[in-house]
This record gives sequence, C-alpha cells and structure tokens, in this order.
Amino acid sequence: QRTLSNSILDVSMNGILAMVAVRDEAAQIVDFIFVQVNQKCAEFIGLPESSIIGSRYLTLFPGSRENGLFAVKKQIVETGQPIQKEIYFDAAGREGWYNISLVRLGTNGLVQTFADITESKRDKELLKSAAHRLEMVVNSSQAGMFTLLPVKDETEEVIDFRFGIVNQAVAGYMGQTAEVLKGALASIYFPAYQTNGLFNIYK
Repeated sequence: QRTLSNSILDVSMNGILAMVAVRDEAAQIVDFIFVQVNQKCAEFIGLPESSIIGSRYLTLFPGSRENGLFAVKKQIVETGQPIQKEIYFDAAGREGWYNISLVRLGTNGLVQTFADITESKRDKELLKSAAHRLEMVVNSSQAGMFTLLPVKDETEEVIDFRFGIVNQAVAGYMGQTAEVLKGALASIYFPAYQTNGLFNIYK
C-alpha cells in the first residue's frame, strides 16, 4: 500500500509534501518536520527523499521566517483553514512564481502542493504589457478608433453591438470618457446606425 501510494504521488506533475509541527514546552509551533515528499518536491529541494524525510523545515528553508511562509504554515495548523495562493519564491537556489495549496493534516500537520507557474506568469505579464502598449498607440492616434462586440438575442441573431476598445478621439467626439463607453451599447450613442446601413455593414 505504501509503495502504491508513493508511486501515485511520484507521477504527479506538482510537488507534494507533508509535515508535522514541532512544538516547544508552551505548545507553540517552532518548526516542522518533513514526513513525506514526492519526487517532484525532492527535485525542487535538490536532495534525495531519504535525506529530506525527518529533516527540519527551517533547516532546509531558513528564509521562510522572513518571506512569511513559516507563518502561513503555522496558521494552517492552528486554524484548520486551507489556503491557496500565488507566491514569488527566491531562496534555496530557486527563483520563480508558484501556486501553492495548503491543508491541515490531522491536528498537528499539513499537506502542501505546489506548481511552478513562472512561465505562465511571465506570459501573462507579456500579454499585459502588449495590451498596455496597444492602448497607448490607440489613444495617441488623432483618428477615432474603436472595436465593437456583437450582442445576440436568444436565436443567436446579432441585434446590437457593444463598444470594446475606444480611444480618446472617439470619446471626445461623443463628449464621454473611454471608460464610460467601454461596454456600452452602440445604439445608445449612435441610434441612427441601425437605420443608415452601418449596422448591416458591421454584421
């Protein structure tokens, strides 16, 4: 059963670990001890599983007090409330963004899973930066520029359009701000477009 469990854990693309709390005479959590890690977690730490199990958490990750992860783990054990969050990790020779999930195990332990999302995070930042550059280009144009998104009825027939991107030239022409126009129905600001032929062209 243990071999089977370990095999299942080791095929996971995410790092998985289990720890139990170490308490002082006042029953305060002062550290954690690793009791289970999968292969992905061992690769992340850079040690074989046999060297990790039984080790102290703060010994392997001494910077966890400063970056707040030790406090988060204490909170999990003390409150029993699970946590899922994205963190930037820069320690133990590792640097990047990770999506971590923590749940309490029994009354004195926790299970943590984590996935490296650095590449995805960078892709999102690149997209965000590209969108910002596009917005700057559109807004700096002296010509009016906007995009329209179709509005459909229950039969999938296009009955109107909503403004998507709107630059300042268009907004100024209509006496509004781009923020107000974004998402607004075109028929509100251009009621004649449904009868002068533009609506059919847009469709």
